Amino acid sequence: MRVLRRAAVAGLRSRWLRPLSRSLERAYGGLATSLMYHSVRDRGAQVPAGFEPNQPLAVDAEAFDAQMAWLAARHRVVPLPQAVRELVDGSLPRGTVTVTFDDGYRDNLQVALPILERHGIPATIHVTTGLVDRTAVLWWEELEAIVRAAPRLRFHDGRRARLLELANRGAREAAFAELAALFKPAPPERQRALMQELRAQAPVAFSYDAEVLSWDEVRALDRHPLVTIAAHSVNHPVLRSLEPGAVQAELRESRQRLEQELGHPVPYFAYPYGGDDEAGSREFQICRALGFAFALTSRSGHWHPRHRDHLHALPRIMIEAGDDLDAFRFKLSGLDAFLRSRGRRFVTA
Repeated sequence: MRVLRRAAVAGLRSRWLRPLSRSLERAYGGLATSLMYHSVRDRGAQVPAGFEPNQPLAVDAEAFDAQMAWLAARHRVVPLPQAVRELVDGSLPRGTVTVTFDDGYRDNLQVALPILERHGIPATIHVTTGLVDRTAVLWWEELEAIVRAAPRLRFHDGRRARLLELANRGAREAAFAELAALFKPAPPERQRALMQELRAQAPVAFSYDAEVLSWDEVRALDRHPLVTIAAHSVNHPVLRSLEPGAVQAELRESRQRLEQELGHPVPYFAYPYGGDDEAGSREFQICRALGFAFALTSRSGHWHPRHRDHLHALPRIMIEAGDDLDAFRFKLSGLDAFLRSRGRRFVTA
């Protein structure tokens, strides 16, 4: 599949297919693009090359700076709520861009914000309130640290006791994948219990204070003129794996917690994970019923006029660590969404 994708990308970028590419850009690029980031890290904070399962989430600060400079020079970049209002009233100009971050990484404040300030780029940060409260687990990051440090791991997978020997990079990558498959769909209480089981076996002190925003820092971001704070659940679960009442609680309580700390309404949401398998029509309906003004998915796509009728299922384009400026422009063009959707358009449920 990767070989086929590379061939398709090369073809769409070639001058021979430029008329087709322009047509596809008009069809799939839509009116606006909402970009999704997670972490932005400077080179000194990067883990040495090797075992890096979460590396795609951490965009390098230099690359992020180049991307924001390119946006500032060539696109209209506006706050997310403004873009949604314009989508609804029909005044949204083609080529509009919004910038968003998920989860609540501390480097959003320390590394990304100075770059946003330099280029005058507004951004929305979707905060997982349980992470800020230190009651939820940032399991994918902590798991990476544990698997990198431990010589072996013992755990119970729900059926039987397991032992994983971590003798080399391949073994660590396989172990991370196996454990991630347990963590991701698990309810929050199971995630906490499993993480506690693993922590005792690894000579590593993973620092939530270093990785995740504090409430003082969330409040400081909220006061910044370029930043909008939005909800991202309490525990970052796969919402589709929960009962309806638990989904409602994740959305409602995350909003209430933010409003309690910030002192003003927070009517915006982004679904944890947010792909087809993690959030669907049930979650969109619950989000709407709870009074959120709009919500973002991580389904790959751009905003089109008909999305005004699907405000609780707005698509985004994820920017990853490996995206150089050429790949960044390709994703903004609409061609990447065309390839990822295999030619389908306006998927909303």
